[in-house]
Amino acid sequence: MYDTQLGRWHAVDPLADTYSSFTPYMYAANNPLIFIDPDGQRVKLGNLLASEEGIATFISIVMDLATLSGINKFTVSDGYLVEDRTGTNENQGSARIRKYVRHLLNDQENDIELTSYNTAHTETKPIGWLFSNSDLIRIGGDQMETWRRGALAAGVNPLTVGYGIFFLHESLHSKSGASFFNKDHSYFAHSPSGGDKSNEYNPGRVEEEVNNFRKSYNDWLISTGKANQSNLLAQRMGYAPIGSGTGPLVNGKGSYRFTLPGDIRKNTEDKNITISYDPKPAYSEQVRSSTRNRIMRDFTKR
Repeated sequence: MYDTQLGRWHAVDPLADTYSSFTPYMYAANNPLIFIDPDGQRVKLGNLLASEEGIATFISIVMDLATLSGINKFTVSDGYLVEDRTGTNENQGSARIRKYVRHLLNDQENDIELTSYNTAHTETKPIGWLFSNSDLIRIGGDQMETWRRGALAAGVNPLTVGYGIFFLHESLHSKSGASFFNKDHSYFAHSPSGGDKSNEYNPGRVEEEVNNFRKSYNDWLISTGKANQSNLLAQRMGYAPIGSGTGPLVNGKGSYRFTLPGDIRKNTEDKNITISYDPKPAYSEQVRSSTRNRIMRDFTKR
């Protein structure tokens, strides 16, 4: 039995051993504002809810997607992340992103599982056999924060390279994401020698689609009269860092080419900017704690 006043179960969760960092009497990972857990069973979100960093990362993804898409409330049902339509504003955010996110949430043939690994690069890989319909998106929290700080330093809306945008980017590498465009997932593989052609001057197929997502959000801001230089998203003009040329794909520390849309009120031209990134920040626990606190403050303001 669930006690709505205490926010606790009166019986031990049958899968308590799976989430050892939580009390076995806790409901919905202690985040009932964005999650429900109707049967007390599995929360299939990789290890995102098994640590404070993972929870903060997941909340950041959800908040970004809410801003970008207008889907303002998500729930966990039968182990899957789903949209709660009672919290969706069809007139907020990008309709294109909203349609794509709904595809990911309702894809009956392919799965995406999220997992957290702070010190690693964010990446997507198949789960199990090569021809499995499940893909794992590993979220590198340190990497996300480094990109975010780089955007702020460049005077750009951090949503440009935020948690939500990176989730959309990585999901395009999955079978579910590619199927939205009626493509095989290999179509979105980063390969300068293949069809992708991503390099210092070319964002490649994945970032071209992500740029379309960014543009669709900007178009909504402009159409509603809410656009200004502080909230428009920049377009990524190169996938590899400046100085790497058109050769083999290079990921890593450096500055990356972006273009910030001009001010439509003043009829100014697009502005070329750079966002700096260091893939191996020497993050201390103090810095990570500060990051988690910022995320939770942002969350409670929503």
